[in-house]
Amino acid sequence: MQQQIKNIYRINNFSSANCHARLFNYFRLAPSFANADQSGNKYISRLFVVVGFTAALSTTANVQADVMLGASLPNDGFSRTVIADFNQVNQKELAYVNVFSAFSHDWDNLYWQSSNVVAEGAMPMISWMPIDLSRREDNLLPEIAIGMWDDYLMQWGTRLLAWVNSYPDSEQPRLSIRFAHEFNGNWYPYSNSPVAYTAAWQHIHDMFSEMGVNDHVDWVWSASKTNVDDYGDFTVYYPGESYVDWTSLDGYNWGSNYAPGGWSSFSEIFDESYQIMVANYPDKPIMIAETASAEPHDLPNTQYGMYGDDSDAFESKSVWMREMLVDLEYSYPAVRALSLFNINKELSWSISNESNTGLDAWIMGTQSAHFTSDFLSVGSFTDTDQPEIPKGNGKGKSKTNGKNKDRETTRMVSQKQPITVRTIDTSEQIQIAGSSRSAMAKTRKNVKLENAFRTMPEHKQSAFRSLKYSVVDY
Repeated sequence: MQQQIKNIYRINNFSSANCHARLFNYFRLAPSFANADQSGNKYISRLFVVVGFTAALSTTANVQADVMLGASLPNDGFSRTVIADFNQVNQKELAYVNVFSAFSHDWDNLYWQSSNVVAEGAMPMISWMPIDLSRREDNLLPEIAIGMWDDYLMQWGTRLLAWVNSYPDSEQPRLSIRFAHEFNGNWYPYSNSPVAYTAAWQHIHDMFSEMGVNDHVDWVWSASKTNVDDYGDFTVYYPGESYVDWTSLDGYNWGSNYAPGGWSSFSEIFDESYQIMVANYPDKPIMIAETASAEPHDLPNTQYGMYGDDSDAFESKSVWMREMLVDLEYSYPAVRALSLFNINKELSWSISNESNTGLDAWIMGTQSAHFTSDFLSVGSFTDTDQPEIPKGNGKGKSKTNGKNKDRETTRMVSQKQPITVRTIDTSEQIQIAGSSRSAMAKTRKNVKLENAFRTMPEHKQSAFRSLKYSVVDY
């Protein structure tokens, strides 16, 4: 077996030290496999898998910069016990916890969610969805952009500051805002609206900057790894360099539940979108804000329109988890944060319930010094922290993308039922809002947006006037 490993060194031009380090990490995460025989060749099949992906890497022996650990957990931050239990079983505590909130809620709920997260030694990331639960089908982004939600935003920001200032100066928490995530899908009412999206983002960011909120906040711009909108390019939603601290991606291994043969590795899920992020925003750290794998024993969930089969029954979630953590350590240098979606929802995403697998692989893999419990604010990064990343062409071609995109598109269309579609003329919304503003003081941001609209090139004005979006039951 030693001679076989030496031949692999020679063929792939690896130094002995580099290859030893990488193979040690992989074997550390893969101590046994059910189908392995008892001979010295036990690991050879897995070894060639390692060689396959390490051959594409630089031969530098240095592990990339730290990746902070996060998770979405049951009870959405309302239970300290859930967070504490997850930290205890995983041996390495979470740096941040993702909690969800909508525009129907202010800091009455977020006060408890965020306080519980901080009490357990983590920082909150607020996935803030511009959805009014009394008007579930309405796209609020145009209203936000022209100031119709300013009173709500002012109160929201003021209460955030009050929460931060309730802590001693030396212990004041920092938090992240992930506004209107997965905007390039078709399952939220705010999806498929790039002009209104960027205008709303900038309006909130500018308001919070004036209030001093942004002194305590990192802004996370979070796309779905697959475009399921009318534009096919999530970069058209980018608010601008000065408005974004983190870029971010969501993506899942749905197995064969939506389509036969659909089991996808972490790299198959994220390679294309990762390359697009790196090429277009090379100075921004990347967060994997939501990811998880289905269980091989999961069956298609008809409630979500799944039409696949059980052809993934002999796959392994533990192997998927091991390979994800190794890939992150050596193949994705721009990724600085990883958030596991640890909730059984559409499928069995969790790793910590009794019926789930993958926990041992997560525990062992995250013990690497590459993964940290320390909260990494963008302001704490230095030039040496950010690795130099080869810049691609921004197109992000992937040999597996066609398969994944077709499956993801089908999932997104069928995930939320029923779907109704209606057309909104955004210029009418501006006119309606303008007629009602006689009772309101025009804010500087309103004037700024209106002036920007008037000075837009004609093709952009046309796109803004005829903004269409799909309205999906939330």
